[in-house]
Amino acid sequence: MAVFAKIARADFLLGIILAIVLLHILHYHKRLSIISSLFISFLLFYVYFTYTNIEGPVKDERVQQLTFRILETPFINGDRLETKIKTNNGEKLLLSYWIPLESEKQKLINEINIGLVCQLDGDLYSPKKPRNRHAFDYAKYLKTEKISYIFSPEQFSHSHCVQAKLSLYERLLKIRNNSIQSIEKFFPDEVEVFITALLFGEKRMMDRDIQEAYQRLGLSHLLAISGLHVGIITTFFYFIFLRIGITKERTRTILLVILPFYAMIAGGAPSVLRAVMMTWLVLFFLKWRKIVHPLDAIGLTFIILLVYNPFFLDHVGFQLSFTVATALLLSKQIFARETQWFKSSLLVSLISQLISFPLLIYHFFEFHLLSFIINIVYVPIYSIVLLPMSLVSFIIIEFIPKIANLFVVPLSFLFNLMNKIAQSIAKYEIFTITVGRPEKLILVIFFISMIIVFILMEQKNWWRNKTLYFLVLFPFLLQKLFVTYSPIGEVAFIDVGQGDSIFIQLPFGQGNYLIDTGGVIDMPMEEWQVRTNRFDPGKNIVVPFIKSKGISKIDKLILTHGDMDHIGSTTSIMENLNVKELVVGKTINKKAMELEIISEAKKRGIKITEVYEGAKWEKGKGNFFVLAPQRFAQASNDASIVIYGNFGGKKWLFTGDLEKSGEEQLVVNYFELPVDVLKVGHHGSLTSTSSFFLDHIDPLVAVISVGEKNRYGHPSKRVIDDLQKRRILVYRTDEHGAVYYRFFLTKGYFTTVFPNKK
Repeated sequence: MAVFAKIARADFLLGIILAIVLLHILHYHKRLSIISSLFISFLLFYVYFTYTNIEGPVKDERVQQLTFRILETPFINGDRLETKIKTNNGEKLLLSYWIPLESEKQKLINEINIGLVCQLDGDLYSPKKPRNRHAFDYAKYLKTEKISYIFSPEQFSHSHCVQAKLSLYERLLKIRNNSIQSIEKFFPDEVEVFITALLFGEKRMMDRDIQEAYQRLGLSHLLAISGLHVGIITTFFYFIFLRIGITKERTRTILLVILPFYAMIAGGAPSVLRAVMMTWLVLFFLKWRKIVHPLDAIGLTFIILLVYNPFFLDHVGFQLSFTVATALLLSKQIFARETQWFKSSLLVSLISQLISFPLLIYHFFEFHLLSFIINIVYVPIYSIVLLPMSLVSFIIIEFIPKIANLFVVPLSFLFNLMNKIAQSIAKYEIFTITVGRPEKLILVIFFISMIIVFILMEQKNWWRNKTLYFLVLFPFLLQKLFVTYSPIGEVAFIDVGQGDSIFIQLPFGQGNYLIDTGGVIDMPMEEWQVRTNRFDPGKNIVVPFIKSKGISKIDKLILTHGDMDHIGSTTSIMENLNVKELVVGKTINKKAMELEIISEAKKRGIKITEVYEGAKWEKGKGNFFVLAPQRFAQASNDASIVIYGNFGGKKWLFTGDLEKSGEEQLVVNYFELPVDVLKVGHHGSLTSTSSFFLDHIDPLVAVISVGEKNRYGHPSKRVIDDLQKRRILVYRTDEHGAVYYRFFLTKGYFTTVFPNKK
């Protein structure tokens, strides 16, 4: 079957290529416009991409003595090593290895390099798919690198490898790696990552806070090699070659040879390939006395890249790069009337911002009100000052290192200054508007509105046209109204691994409540093991999920008790969302972590409410009652805040880490406690969810928040058996991913991220 599938895909792709060739022949014979040709090409490739993306379930397997070749210099971050490898049959994999000893880490740094052929035992598995809605899809990202599997070796040492002769591509990667190391020697860490990002597309070690600040301000494109970067670098070398006496014709020939090599040295990201290929095509046709229209160049580039890898279509850099470049090329008439450089720059920034806006909010869920102004300032500084200075500094470092400090000191100062300004501005949440991920219909409305706006901008005095402003604001207001006053409510049991985090969204913006935040239980680590940009469930999972819904305000952040896996990410939540009220149990002898969080909340001016049995609140048609803890109870699992809710046509019981003793107390205190949906206590531990308790509340549905393959053995087999014996429908985040209940008035339904997983 696999063979037939490959043949079918090959035939399907060949048919698409022939169709596209025919379309472009028709275009050159004036039978079809370039826009129609590109649009039909896009649709055909979208169908092909969707077709090839349909895959059956992949089974992980044990591999004996996998032979492979290392394709790049390994990236080592703390105790983790990653590199791309290729097997004997030509399949590309990602190698991921956890380093057990500091001495071994140093050996790997010194000995493992490009071109080694190794034979190792290990596990081969498919990359994990996102376990929550709208989360980053690592599996899709790897497919843009033509990688479908990850190989994890048991041991990794130079003794299992032999050095092979390097290919031309590998030699280029060696040059790339040596160049990056040269920059690292001369520049401080916080600066060298920017220079390596601008010149070589390497930014894996960049501080996450700085990346997020640039992303929030709409400046991420400055940190990725794009058409602007390639254009500046090409122009730089063009004039250098002319100055040293090389003719224009020979200069074009040299650039045609150099550009493909630069694409490989710069990392080969989709945006890099787009920029380099388009520049190459324009230079190629100029050299042969036939001027190719930039639209034809970008269309041909688009087709070639998708033939090379259809999964580029899912890459945000690919989408933004082609969308912005095409919009600017189609705006020729808008620029034609402007002769002043400053006004033209404003128009470039405006058009880029307008056309990229729908894609930016689709992927990042928010935008910054000052983004347009900041781009006007930052783009010229990066393109006229920082990028050329970075390029000159690199050349000086390579050829005249003795005078390198003449460039290193001022360039470091400028980068640090620009970063501090960006981070300072990004901190002002008042300028950040969270709009959420638009539905496909609204996304289409966004683009249609933008296209009409550009058509209107071709008219004289377009800034006086009120229709234009309406078209810009209409889809934005439509999206904002849709997410803010949606009649649909939701309860989301967010998959944060081994921990709890439950988000309750009431209809019509009546209330947003977060019960617990998740958190990673820190294991003792030595300094050499610590990785930069450590994973935080609150920052990396909970916040993006909530923002994807267009929500930036939490009315009540409820911390059931002081365990790390329930409250460890609270600070991240307070930093990234507007928390109005922090709710904690009125208990004694709280854990240090809980006391620190309360102190931090006070500093931020967040209202703090201590609750105990008997507290309640009501919003719209939703009623919430606090059933535990008892006042001044000793802080523990059995002193978790227990909430009984009546909303969405269901009766809910959220139990934190309540154990058998606490359950018995609930039974004693509440003779009648009908429950439709039970959040199972303590992740389904053997010490919770007693048969006596289940018989008393008699739930229809049970949800267990638990980490996949967790070290504690949760949930207990006894708990699962007791639930199944009573025919209670069980949802588990370790098996189903995040669990959602969406409701309208009193009717609702459950969905999961992995609905077919058993």
